[in-house]
Amino acid sequence: MKSDFLYVEPPHSKEWISFWKKSLENSVAFLKANGVNQYSDLSKYNARSLIEPPLWRIPETNGKYHTRFFSREVWERTLSEGKLPSKSTGKWKSPRAEVMLEHVVERAPLITWILEDPNRIQRIEDVCIGCIVTKEESKKLPSRQGVDGSDVWKRYRIGKIDVYDRLLQRWHVLDGSLQ
Repeated sequence: MKSDFLYVEPPHSKEWISFWKKSLENSVAFLKANGVNQYSDLSKYNARSLIEPPLWRIPETNGKYHTRFFSREVWERTLSEGKLPSKSTGKWKSPRAEVMLEHVVERAPLITWILEDPNRIQRIEDVCIGCIVTKEESKKLPSRQGVDGSDVWKRYRIGKIDVYDRLLQRWHVLDGSLQ
């Protein structure tokens, strides 16, 4: 396997995640001080733009298409192409499957989870994870599954999408097909 396929956390990652966590803490404190205590309140005050950017940026810290986790289809495509998808477009030169960054746990449930207990922001990088999937795989993922700290891969398990961990160099078998 090519060494550039392995996931290496860039030296600045922890600093950027700390920055986005602090931004999230400040935003949540401001929202709570102004009566925003649940997800539905965000629409009432048109305030989603205060809390969503960190939830986009944390999974993208190391590059939108160069995250730690790839779906089985994306990983197999990476191996067949002999390179990772483009950092800027998420495509390979040949026009087959396009890929996208999916939040393993969707943003709306994450926001609800944080508003219920802002101290959870300290653990946000454990549940605010990105995975590169094909557009077709994305359609298989169910929505509104909530936050389950003991099973962040719940949506992928339901959608039967296996995931390759580029850091640990092993599969997360989520549908039993790789036994």
